[in-house]
Amino acid sequence: MIQKDFERNFLFDEIDYDSSPDAPIGPYGRVGQAILSDPDELKLQKTIEDIVRFNEVGSI
Repeated sequence: MIQKDFERNFLFDEIDYDSSPDAPIGPYGRVGQAILSDPDELKLQKTIEDIVRFNEVGSI
């Protein structure tokens, strides 16, 4: 399941979304949000890029 894979692959400070089929979608297709941090800016940037790639293809 992609949602479980997503949560298993990335550590978040906070994650809040409703993935049910009848979830209300926000004005830009947004269902929820995730907040992450890293004291190393380059590692944070790489993590964000990995998340984008995961969202595009379903894996890292």
